[in-house]
Amino acid sequence: MRGQPLQFTPGTQYAYSNFGYAVLGRIIEAVTGMSYEQYVRENVLAPMGISEMRIGQTLPQGQLPNEVKYKSPGNANSVFPDVASPVPSPYGGWYMESMDSHGGWVASAIDYAKFLNAIEGRRGTRFLSAPSVAQMTEIPAGVTTWDGSSSWYGFGLLVNTAGNWWHDGSLDGTATYQIYTNNGFVWVVFLNYRGDNATDQTNLFNDIDSGLWNAAGQVTGWPSNDQFTNYPDAPVQSTQTAPALTTREGVVNGATFGRGIVTGSWITLFGDNLSGTTRTWAAADIVNGNLPVSLDDVSVMINGSPAFVYYISPHQINVQAPAGFAPGWVTASVTYNGVPTSNILTDAASNAPGALTYLAGANTFAVATTLGGTIIGDPSIVPGGVFAAPGSVVVIYASGLASSQAGTASPPALNLTSLTQVTIGGTPAAISFAGLISPGLFQISATVPNVANGDQPLIITIDGTQSPPGVTIAVHK
Repeated sequence: MRGQPLQFTPGTQYAYSNFGYAVLGRIIEAVTGMSYEQYVRENVLAPMGISEMRIGQTLPQGQLPNEVKYKSPGNANSVFPDVASPVPSPYGGWYMESMDSHGGWVASAIDYAKFLNAIEGRRGTRFLSAPSVAQMTEIPAGVTTWDGSSSWYGFGLLVNTAGNWWHDGSLDGTATYQIYTNNGFVWVVFLNYRGDNATDQTNLFNDIDSGLWNAAGQVTGWPSNDQFTNYPDAPVQSTQTAPALTTREGVVNGATFGRGIVTGSWITLFGDNLSGTTRTWAAADIVNGNLPVSLDDVSVMINGSPAFVYYISPHQINVQAPAGFAPGWVTASVTYNGVPTSNILTDAASNAPGALTYLAGANTFAVATTLGGTIIGDPSIVPGGVFAAPGSVVVIYASGLASSQAGTASPPALNLTSLTQVTIGGTPAAISFAGLISPGLFQISATVPNVANGDQPLIITIDGTQSPPGVTIAVHK
């Protein structure tokens, strides 16, 4: 998108663009250090009493409990390379998870009504200050598109001079319409079908809009009972929302933080309220050589089998993946104090090599040592570090090279020397050993080739699969 020319001077005209909201989600992540979903759930939805809104998932096995089935008249080519085409358009015609901040939420009509009511505090504490609401709804200054118009686009809402706010939206399999009226009403309509063509969609939205206004205008008295109390959200733990995994890439390879989990290797899970404590397993947690499947009432299921829990904290958990799942899309969930998260889909692979890494300065370095155990790193930014000299042997620590036995503190040896290749600075390094040394942890002993001084890229390849780019090793002759 950065390569696309501007269509007009910013701030002078209007064009509806989902991409701007996608960028806004990334800004929120950069500013807060949290995932977009995590930040919104904790700081926007939880204060409104909403715990069950989530970013949606594309594939049907990732649907939330009680989520509707989406209907569409046509099929589409799958955007997933491992899901055969054609697919029903709502289930693989696009990647739902990437839509997070431009409309990717799954919600009930009840929870969305709570959200709209909370903005100005029509029910309970107001979420936005009066000046913020005024800024959100005012006609954009300098945008000639709206000159003389009775309606305009504010910050994420259509607004008119009467003081009504509204929005509609649709995808294959869903159509939505929300209206916040100037006389105290909130109307929310969520459908699991949007019509076969643009004309059908326009007629649908017009019928919803006129139908609701006409119906409300004929009512002479409203019941006084509060239906919100009959439809509460899921129970919450203490004062926080229930545990939840981040939908978009919330279950990832523990070394690369990317896709590709492997049986017996390390997995990292990100989310909200995943634990009330922060710790790793201790010697007492390992009984008769068996690794723990629970720490402090926190447990993890991968594809229906318990994982082995090494580290827990409110927003991150590290586990060793169990055995028994094949490559493809598998489910993951966390249970904390008996409350489970919904299933999140993650991509499993036969191998997904990645060096363990650490950050120093602006660089991502591979976790590597000399044969004597000294950390490899630029000593000017890594205290106690040394450069990797060409001709010397470095020991690189990695995960995901291949499937390995899970759940035991002393897994059987797994030698992968003949299958493993390493390049440093684009030059092959001689491998003297590559194999499993402890649960889920692989060691690669490689001789540094004759490359130039500097932070050189490190790539691990096994069975044709390469580790992700962006990892370096500090070399100096």
